[in-house]
Amino acid sequence: MSKSKVEKTTNSPAADDKVALYSQKNLFWNEVGTLKIGYNIVNSENAEKWLRHKAVRIATPDEVAKAYSQNK
Repeated sequence: MSKSKVEKTTNSPAADDKVALYSQKNLFWNEVGTLKIGYNIVNSENAEKWLRHKAVRIATPDEVAKAYSQNK
């Protein structure tokens, strides 16, 4: 019985719905959460809210990969 509950949570579409954001400064929003300076991964619902802030933008997959690359 618990196995089926685990399968439901791992197969939920919300778990795969992530967006990379870049924040120019540390930010806190009561209903949404916290962003640190740099790259942050959030769900798409919170990303829509964070993108209203002038210090936050979408981060492309290439720039995130470059930022965390081992070959700097």
